[in-house]
Amino acid sequence: MANDDDKKNEPTHDYVSFEDAMGEKDWGLIFDNDGKLKGMFIPRDLVDSPVPQSIVHICEKYFGVDLEEENVINKTLH
Repeated sequence: MANDDDKKNEPTHDYVSFEDAMGEKDWGLIFDNDGKLKGMFIPRDLVDSPVPQSIVHICEKYFGVDLEEENVINKTLH
């Protein structure tokens, strides 16, 4: 049986899906259960645009993924 202390630790916000949280021009990184980089969401209108430098930096520094390598997105990320 839950007491008042247990209720204080429950989230007080509504669940928002990844898709619902994304704006039309938002980029997103997707991780698996172990925190490994699994994929990258690219806005439909920006598919042919360069990846923002901050995302390139995060992928290289923390995940060892060089997004500037030819076809790395198709081979490594979904």
